[in-house]
Amino acid sequence: MKKKFIVPKVSEPTKRKSKFAGLPPPPKSVALLGTLVFDHPDFTGPGCVLDLTSYETNHPLARDFIAGMTKYVAISKIEGEKSLFAYYASIRIFMDFCVAEKVPSTFRMRDIENEFLRKYKAFLTDHYLDNKSSVKRRRYGDLVRLLDAGELAGLRQPTEKPPRNFKFIDDGDRTEPYMDSESIDMEAEFSKAVDQVKERIERGKVLLEQGTNPRSLKAPRNRKTGQIERQTDNRPWNRLENLIWYVVNVLEGQYKPTKAVKKDHSSYVKAISGGWHGPFRLNDVFGHLYPLNHDMSPFLQLLIQKTDLNEAPIATLKRDCLRHVGGNSYNLDYVKKRSKGVRGSKRLVDDGPYSAVSIIRLLLQLTEPLVAFAEEEHKNDLFLCLTIGGGTTPVKPFDTCYGKYLLNGADGWAEQRGLKDQHGDTLKVRSRRLRTTGLNKDYRRHGNLKKTMTYAAHRSTETTERHYINNKSNRLTHDRTVVRGIKGAMSVSKPAIVIDIDVATASAKLKMSKESTKKILEGEQDVLFVSCRDFNNRPDGPAETPCDQPWGCLGCGNAIITPHVLPRVILFRNFMLKEKKLLTADEFSDKFGSSLEIIVNDILPSFKASFIEHAEQQATNEVFYVPIHFRS
Repeated sequence: MKKKFIVPKVSEPTKRKSKFAGLPPPPKSVALLGTLVFDHPDFTGPGCVLDLTSYETNHPLARDFIAGMTKYVAISKIEGEKSLFAYYASIRIFMDFCVAEKVPSTFRMRDIENEFLRKYKAFLTDHYLDNKSSVKRRRYGDLVRLLDAGELAGLRQPTEKPPRNFKFIDDGDRTEPYMDSESIDMEAEFSKAVDQVKERIERGKVLLEQGTNPRSLKAPRNRKTGQIERQTDNRPWNRLENLIWYVVNVLEGQYKPTKAVKKDHSSYVKAISGGWHGPFRLNDVFGHLYPLNHDMSPFLQLLIQKTDLNEAPIATLKRDCLRHVGGNSYNLDYVKKRSKGVRGSKRLVDDGPYSAVSIIRLLLQLTEPLVAFAEEEHKNDLFLCLTIGGGTTPVKPFDTCYGKYLLNGADGWAEQRGLKDQHGDTLKVRSRRLRTTGLNKDYRRHGNLKKTMTYAAHRSTETTERHYINNKSNRLTHDRTVVRGIKGAMSVSKPAIVIDIDVATASAKLKMSKESTKKILEGEQDVLFVSCRDFNNRPDGPAETPCDQPWGCLGCGNAIITPHVLPRVILFRNFMLKEKKLLTADEFSDKFGSSLEIIVNDILPSFKASFIEHAEQQATNEVFYVPIHFRS
């Protein structure tokens, strides 16, 4: 009888309960398991951190926003209106609003509805009541972009578009130039900081020659006890010249994180970490070899001050940006970021140790050793620097966003240097104000807006006027010029009005020779709205001297109104009619006086209707610039 083979029963293993059970799908888990701190030193440098841990009751919402920031942008390419600090401010102000509204702790980005956003817009209006209107507009716009990023990350699925942004309002709050004393103080401090960086790196070369391999030296011992001396200065690894020698000759001058070199260079890591109570750290060692990221702000601001260019073109200069054109003259080649990469060139003169040319040459010299360690895409950048703690890309171009933080943050560069404004407060170093200051100085030298437009590389006088020249500092100059123009316009009917273009008839009326009258009628002696009898002999002015009062011609006895200047008179009338719609009656009267009435009631009626009609047709095709003095 065959025995039956019985298969033993195996008990099923008990399933261990997972602590991760019940997690939401992957697109949302990034929010739950995400971080409350946005810190990317590889791109922003150490210190440029967004920390939302203080919002204890709204941690889930905070994590959503940080996840959205990570999803939305390539951090290294954030610039201009998309600066990190702008996004930081937008997130913080929205989190403050949520705290004020007492939203529940479970409130997430997916719970933000349009009605809640409308309340937030009202909150922004009250919060920024004393600020420029564009501030609240930027804050709300940045928030909407972050919400869009959250949608891409699967953190929200809105059923309708968010409410529109605030309407743009030109509130006339212009960027004011620095006072002369403030500009001088800043230039002096920038120059001093540049010299300090230069001297530090020069000292590093001397220390390198004095240094020795610390591995070959033994620490001094006590003669009696035989123990190593506790005096830190005598230890080979605690001497700066030896550490510099080790970095250059053993580590081949390359900065690497301590974790990467700890295994093979433990004594070195211990020394720079204070293991033997040594006073030197990575900043001390590498700062004597290369310019660090916090060294670059003075170079950048000084070049802006010397060239009167925007921050972006200076920060993106290449190593071959200077072209010698003869003597001590050079052309600076740059790229305008706001003009979609338009290339520009600016003439510079090497006239001293702190000229723009000298500063660029110094930068080329100081950053040359870093080129070998930079990534291929950055090897031709001028503003190369070393970022200690910079992760996988420690050598990269200077980050201007981090530079602003270093300059104007709490206990920042400006405060440490003791820079003060006219009120005794710490002076804020702004690249835009530096450029505005330079363009205003250029404008005041000659008073010609078109020349300043060319100098600033603008495409229109409107850009130069609106954003740089039309400000409070120029108001007195403009008001004085307007007063002179108004006084001239009040007597504009006194100049001779020539209706007949016949030379003989006009000569008899003007009591001038036929040759001079012909020049008048042919426009050879035109100035502004009129023709001039004798430009070199102004009434009540010095003899045989060119007239230096171009606006005074309206009230000058030399002025002559002829048919061919009539289109310009009509253009001026049209300009005042537009201004009348924008200004109150009192403002218009203060600005133009009775100029409009004189042109309409006295000058134009002197001409036939056919002359007026023809002149108006010509006025539509004539290119005529109404100067800044009448626009202000």
